Amino acid sequence: MMTLSQPQRTALAWVAVAIVSALLLWLLAPVLAPFITAAVLAYALAPAVQALVRRRLPRTVAVLLVELLFGLALMALLLLVLPILNREIPALREQIPALAKLANDKLSPWLNQHGVHLQLDTASIKAFVLKYLDANLEDWLATVLSSARIGGSFLLAFVGNAVLLPVVLFYLLHDWPGLMARAWALVPPAARLHVGGFLTECDTMLGQYLRGQLLVMLALAAYY
Repeated sequence: MMTLSQPQRTALAWVAVAIVSALLLWLLAPVLAPFITAAVLAYALAPAVQALVRRRLPRTVAVLLVELLFGLALMALLLLVLPILNREIPALREQIPALAKLANDKLSPWLNQHGVHLQLDTASIKAFVLKYLDANLEDWLATVLSSARIGGSFLLAFVGNAVLLPVVLFYLLHDWPGLMARAWALVPPAARLHVGGFLTECDTMLGQYLRGQLLVMLALAAYY
């Protein structure tokens, strides 16, 4: 019988915990989705709440204000994107067959040189595109609503998540400092220096990434 050392047993225990956690996340994904989404949004919006609190605004009011502004920004984004999609989808429908033919003309000779014989069926691609992109946005919405009437459970889950998400987000933002303090208390004191440095670096990089993406989106929105 093989005897495992203490580091090996510890590693196997962590692997088992990771596998069980991944399995639970996969099985409970529909239930956990609004909570995970709310946690991600709370992480992104917590600095805005803290900035308002530092200006002596009550935390409850700050959370409500940040959630309201975020909801308005999300609605404005949807109102901007939907007309663009409605206008660009027909153009995309016309361009995809030509792009497929161009890809076939460019890639096939190169692949043939390396022993890979591949030919794109441009006629089938065109038929597929015409089938799924021929309808405009209104027709797509009508199809979605028709499917929602058939699959009432999906619609009920969507409405439930839409109601649950702001509520969970409110409580997470309201109790964010306490949650972070309790999570930090779970870290062993001997590892807090390394864990704190790692988390600070991750937070800085994520903040820079999000700010960069927002600047890119604003620049593209202003340009187009």
